Order: sequence, then C-alpha cells, then structure tokens
Amino acid sequence: MKIAIDAEPANRSGATGVEKVTLRIIEQFIKIDGGSSERQYFLFTKDSLRTDFPKLPENFHHRKLSWPFKYFWPHLRLPLGLIKLWPDVTFIPGSIVSPFTPHPVVTIVHDIGAIERPDLYRRKNRISQTFAFWAAVKNSKVIITPTKTVAGSIKKVYPKVKAKIVPIYWGLDKEIINLEKTAIDSEILNRYNLKKGEYFIYVGRLEAKKNTQRLIEAFRQIKSENNNLQMVLVGPDNPFIDSTGCLMIGYQNANTISALYRNAKALVFPSEYEGFGLPVLEALACSSQAVISDLPVFREIAGDKAIYIDPESVQSIIEGMKKALSNSENLQKDEIRVWVKEFTWEKAGRQILEQIVSTTK
Repeated sequence: MKIAIDAEPANRSGATGVEKVTLRIIEQFIKIDGGSSERQYFLFTKDSLRTDFPKLPENFHHRKLSWPFKYFWPHLRLPLGLIKLWPDVTFIPGSIVSPFTPHPVVTIVHDIGAIERPDLYRRKNRISQTFAFWAAVKNSKVIITPTKTVAGSIKKVYPKVKAKIVPIYWGLDKEIINLEKTAIDSEILNRYNLKKGEYFIYVGRLEAKKNTQRLIEAFRQIKSENNNLQMVLVGPDNPFIDSTGCLMIGYQNANTISALYRNAKALVFPSEYEGFGLPVLEALACSSQAVISDLPVFREIAGDKAIYIDPESVQSIIEGMKKALSNSENLQKDEIRVWVKEFTWEKAGRQILEQIVSTTK
C-alpha cells in the first residue's frame, strides 16, 4: 500500500497548531509502522526536510516538489506530484484538499472558524478558508476532527456531507507534561527574572482570534493593583498588538514551556474561537490553573478543571485571573495523571492510521 502525506506543515520552523499536529502524527506513523513491508509512506514537501526532522525508516520516502511561487503549492504543485505517484490513499493534515488530489483522501479539518466566526478573519483569509473547508468536505472520504464539537459544527454547516467524520483527540507532548519539578526550573525562572506563582502565561499567536488585546488590557488593570505580577507571552510577536507591560519571549522549546507552565499562577487563554486548544491541556497537565473562554470545545476537553470566563468581557477575564490568584493550590497531580491518559499522541496516531488504512478496504 502506498500512503501519500502532505508533510509540508510539519517541515516549517516554529511549529504551532496545524504544524505541530502534523509533525506529531508523522512521528507516530514512524513509531507504529517504521520498517513495515506492507505499507510505503511518501512525504511531500516543497523544500528539503529540516535538519531536525525525524529520521525516516526505509519504508518512508521524501519527495521534494519545488515551487517558485508563494501560493498554491497545495492546490496545484502537490496534486501533480501525487498524480505521478498515484497512491492508494492520500492523507492531508492541513485541510487544503485540491480537487485534483488522487482519491481516496483522508483529511483533517481542525476547525471551521471562518464560517462560524467570520468576524475574526480578514476578508482574504475568510474567503480562502471557507473554500478550503468546502473542498475538504466535498473531496474527502474521511474527515478527522480534533473534537466532537468541530465534528458537530461540520455536520451542522454541511448537513448533506457524505464523508465519514471521525473525532480524534490530539495528544500531549511528554516533554511538556513532566509533572515533577525539574532541575532547570530555577534556571529558566532566573533567565526571565520570574518568581513562582507571580506571573500568568499565555502561549500562542497574538491575534484577534486569540483575543490577546483584551487579555493584555485585563492584565494591565490587575497589575495596577499588584505590581509584582507579570504576564509572559510565549509565541511570535505581532506589531498590530500592543504588548507593552508584558514579557514577550517568542517561541520556546518544550523544556522551557514546561517549566513556565509548572511555575505560573495560571495560563490565561481567552480565545474567541478554537477547534481544540493544546495550551489548555498542556497547562492543566502541568498542574497549572487555566483561565479560559467558556466555549463548547473547552468544556469538552477541560471539563470542570478550568476557570471559565466570557472572552468578550475584559472584566470577566479580570475576575477569572483574580480567582486564580486567590486559589492557594493548583490541580492535584494524581487526578491529572489519570486525566491526561485520554490525550496521547500514540493513541491519536494509531486511530488516524486505522482510518487511513480503512479507506482502501
């Protein structure tokens, strides 16, 4: 069996979201099926593989498809390479399924935010993503979603969808969810002049969808009452978001993020819309508190383990952060150890591979 994979998202540096999910799934395929004589995997990218890309076993093959243009690699160039290979099944983890892609196709639709919350997207992105959702639904045999919430949204928007929709929870990185304090914690806290329990943390992009401007405004008001508090923003800067007064530290490795989660008073994640929300799980798994938006998707994955706020209200965000400050204890480690077993990349990788293989039966 020949399995083709659009590995382009996994080959990007500074991976978050779709990029991180794609990389983790490929890593699991390698662990599960590396060296298999039954299945051959073909990973397509537009550039050479990163030097830190997982080592490919002999039944995993890389195909570089050069493309001189900025856009349309997944729409035009990738399908041409796939047609030449003509695989038994094509796996598209990034939602962009060209009508020229050889069938059957298994894709991941991470969310349909551009349809459900068009106000959070620029017109160009809204149009392109809406078309991508429609193409994925129309051209896929199996659609994988990260939550039941997203699966339900797809069925509501596309009631006549013929594709099989399968919710599969994403996993937690073992490097991040070390529940015990490590020797590097004090080193990392000293690096950024932080003290345990005296800072909040946010992980992700700074953008309207993530509601980061309200988050920063809420923090400034709290800091006016408690000058010792800090807000650590982990992720890429955005010149359109005023982060004055916050500690902006860019992308960080798993060890650093893990230490920051463990020693933070809480993660604050007031996103307007999400399909999953990995930082929420990561923070909770590190026994930190999570102050998060009251969204159906967060209720699904976090249950009663979080502090919920109204993302549209700065005052509600402030109240959630103050509640976290007043709590003397973070989450119980024994309870978390049981809970995180629901979210493993091993489990996700095996379930996704089962869906891919099933399309040829």
